[in-house]
Amino acid sequence: PPLQHSSPPQLARHFAGWDRPVLATCVEFLSRSWDGRGSLDLSDHLVIVPTRNAGRRLREGLAVYAANFDSAVLPPLAVTPDFLYAAARLYAAARLPETALPVASLWTTQLIWTGLLLDLPLASFRRVFPVDPVRSDPVRRDPVERQLKWANDNARELLRVRNLLIESDLDFSEAAALFATHDIEPGRWNELAEIESRAAALTEQCGLLDAGIASRTASQSGVLPPEIRHLVVAAVADLKPLAIHALSRHAATVPTTILVHAPESEASLFDAFGRPLPDAWLTREIAIPKPDQTIHQCANPVAQAALSRDLLAPFLNPATLVAIGIPDPEVAPTLEQSLSESGHGSYDPAGKPVSKEGLYYLLKLTHQLVSSDRFEAFRLLLRCPGTIAAALRSLTPDPGVSVGRVLKLFDELAAETLPDRLTDALA
Repeated sequence: PPLQHSSPPQLARHFAGWDRPVLATCVEFLSRSWDGRGSLDLSDHLVIVPTRNAGRRLREGLAVYAANFDSAVLPPLAVTPDFLYAAARLYAAARLPETALPVASLWTTQLIWTGLLLDLPLASFRRVFPVDPVRSDPVRRDPVERQLKWANDNARELLRVRNLLIESDLDFSEAAALFATHDIEPGRWNELAEIESRAAALTEQCGLLDAGIASRTASQSGVLPPEIRHLVVAAVADLKPLAIHALSRHAATVPTTILVHAPESEASLFDAFGRPLPDAWLTREIAIPKPDQTIHQCANPVAQAALSRDLLAPFLNPATLVAIGIPDPEVAPTLEQSLSESGHGSYDPAGKPVSKEGLYYLLKLTHQLVSSDRFEAFRLLLRCPGTIAAALRSLTPDPGVSVGRVLKLFDELAAETLPDRLTDALA
């Protein structure tokens, strides 16, 4: 069940309306006391924003606003909610003794949990690992083998669940006690709690403080930077319980404002921290003006992408005015391609894997060529955009040598001599 929080004495909600972009209303609120003379000094403000890109956009928006008055801005400290319970909040105020252990990084934590799973007696944790990992080679006599990849993959999954619990200010043992009252696999959660306990002990043996424990401690006793005099939560609709606990404590000493991107007439639809109340929204009828003109049905992602492109056509600079919400992430690649073909760039706040970038493919082929000397890797590398053109620029210019000519010659070489390695092709 969702945790209920009362509003601290210094916590106030400000409803900015939803008829204008969030960035504009945030800039207006932060600059409300500035008369345009001198610098716009917000250096004593801490602004909680949904993403790091939102923080960059906010600083840019404030700079543009100040420039309208031929002035400059001393920007606020714009951070994401996890700043409130970061381990740095403990060390910044010397809340931990000088002999305190350094906090384990994400990668170090993953390695520690991986090492733990490699040595864990699996027979004692059958509710978590009901089946032993099996060798990929069935000829071997002993089919059981805990390979590094198996341990690393399972450690990543366990830590993913644990991080979700930490954000809710819980650990595995507390979750086990909570779920036991609802008869939700109590045995499995107790085993997870034991694994977590062993991992925390192993982390301490390595001379480090567990990151999850550090986050929860920072939420309870960490402090803000000493220069902060105002705290603003800028349209963050999904504050996690751990962040709310820290925010509630800071709001008792620092005036705190929650910016809600909605009109004040809708105040009953949000809790004290600006989060939408699910029950209220489920029973509320959302009035959509002219639904026959504003709601469109599409048969597939391609049609959705085409319609989105057409809806953007009337805007000269859609990047400053338009945001596209995509409930289904599978639509994103098709939409991005459609926008690119029509000359529009796009930004996905969720990010995308590095492996999808062209530079990754170029480096991967280069690595294959250098490490294996395979001629096929060389041919694929030649087909990377710009590779041959860059090579030709470093040679003596020859009008008769073109990119197409080079590719044709190497294809002919491959067909006639079938070289396995680049050294064979050179010979």
